[in-house]
Amino acid sequence: MIIPYINKKEIVAAEISDLLDRNEIAPQYISTANWPAEFPYTPDVRFRIAHNGSMILLEYTVAEDYIRAMAKEDNGPVWEDSCVEMFITFDNLNYYNIECNCCGKVLLACGPDRNNRTYSTPECVGAISRATSITDTQFDSCKAPDKWCVRLAIPVVIFFADNIKNLHGMKARANFYKCGDKLPVPHFLSWKPINVPAPDFHLPHFFGEVVFE
Repeated sequence: MIIPYINKKEIVAAEISDLLDRNEIAPQYISTANWPAEFPYTPDVRFRIAHNGSMILLEYTVAEDYIRAMAKEDNGPVWEDSCVEMFITFDNLNYYNIECNCCGKVLLACGPDRNNRTYSTPECVGAISRATSITDTQFDSCKAPDKWCVRLAIPVVIFFADNIKNLHGMKARANFYKCGDKLPVPHFLSWKPINVPAPDFHLPHFFGEVVFE
């Protein structure tokens, strides 16, 4: 996947949808139900992505039956909520997991595998600008609106295990996910397929190649 460049220096999350519209950025789909026998439910999940050299611009749009947002703060258990995720590696050694629930609580960690993760500091994860269509901050499972959106402006400084100055021309590997472990209908969707017997997103050998324009 080519991640398009947008020529605008200072960007906050609230601007992202308009910028992506004006630059005609097409959606990608998080639609692979890798474990259909046990978890067949496939909500409509799409994302659009671009960059401006110094930050990744990411918009998720989700239409699902139920939503949940019980994580109280950043680096909490957002994967139990209505959650969208980007996992990305720049060196094929360590990868970042950037996980965001429908109310904009974000988990950021880095490491070589599922069991060896270093969580970011509050200041680091707090540098991610967020804009959400859902304004409540915490609630248990309930019927979802027709759709919900999360927009993230992710500066390169949050990639704390790397020394990234500019994204132009960089190659990376990534996968994008939608989950909701404690929703009434749990599901585990991915952008690129994952060929293992049980749900597991922490498998970088299933990531797809991305190139920053």
